[in-house]
Amino acid sequence: MTRDVTRLPRQSWSPVTRTTLVTAGVVAALWCMGLTDRVRAHEDEGKPQQARATPSAAMQTGMVSSVNSGQIRVNDTNYPLDAAVSVSDDEGHPRDLNAVVPETQILYHVHRGHVDHIVVVLPK
Repeated sequence: MTRDVTRLPRQSWSPVTRTTLVTAGVVAALWCMGLTDRVRAHEDEGKPQQARATPSAAMQTGMVSSVNSGQIRVNDTNYPLDAAVSVSDDEGHPRDLNAVVPETQILYHVHRGHVDHIVVVLPK
């Protein structure tokens, strides 16, 4: 025997209940977003702004061969330097571009074909 589903009673939510549920969902989402922002802010506490800008997963590692007039040669590949290139050491302290010299081990980030962030790996 088959049941005719068109004759089953329809359960519906009242407009007030729907509005309450949607509002509760939006409030919960906003609360979670605020909570994650606070957690991120706590993790970034004490780090220089430029050290936070580039995720380490996007960084490449290499040995500097040369640095001159807006270009850097890393692992036998030339890259132009971004006009606003940021340089820091592996402890998160800002450094000058003069700290990047041949035979220096670095982490670097390439954005649109230009190196925009360099992390100098200090000898341990």
